This record gives sequence, structure tokens and C-alpha cells, in this order.
Amino acid sequence: MSELNAREKLLAIADWLGWQNEDLSFGLKSPEDAVKLYNYWQERADTLPEVADEVEDDEGRYVFMFRKHALGYDPLGQDVEILASLARDKYEENNETPCCDFNGLRKHVRTMYMNDAEWKLQKEYGLVR
Repeated sequence: MSELNAREKLLAIADWLGWQNEDLSFGLKSPEDAVKLYNYWQERADTLPEVADEVEDDEGRYVFMFRKHALGYDPLGQDVEILASLARDKYEENNETPCCDFNGLRKHVRTMYMNDAEWKLQKEYGLVR
């Protein structure tokens, strides 16, 4: 594709967003974030799903990780729920007889497990070195 002028690019972005779930557009913090997300998706079109609003791609990867990598946050807010689930699984795996439910842990301990889950996904998906 040849280089688009500003008007053509904005039309392409609007068209691309039109194919996404509208919650994605509502979750974006600014129009610039739409441009960032679009550019990120176009640069990696061969490795990412066609739409950015899926939960998982064909390879079983969580798509929110790529949205978060592009923007620093997930406009659909799926990251918290998925990371909490992965963190809970890890906590239960590490503690055969847990002293309490995962949600009963101190916030800092839960955050530590969630950060660990996110870091492992980033490494698995090649988003960090």
C-alpha cells in the first residue's frame, strides 16, 4: 500500500474502528490512541487477528496483551479479569493448602501475582526481551 495522506489515513482508521466492537472505541482515551492502535495493528497485521476486539486469537493468545502493549492500557478492560484469573490459578498451584481465598489476600500480594502473570504473558508473546 502506498503512503496515505492524512485524510486518507483518518478515513482508514475510522473504517477499521467501524469493524471493531464499539466498546473498543468508547474505551479509547483519545483520538491519538486510535491512531496508535491502528498503526500497531497494521505493522503486525501478519501476526495479529484481523480485529482487535477479540478475547483470544487463533493461537490462543490473549489479544488484550497486544492492545495494552500498543497503548499502555486495555480499552476493553479485559486485562484485569483475565490477569486475576491467571494469578488466582498460580496462587492455588503454589499453595496446595491455601490459608485463604485469593481475593482474601492483601492487595499487594494479589498485585504481585497479577504482575507475574502479565510478565509471563509478555515474555511468551515476545513483547519483552
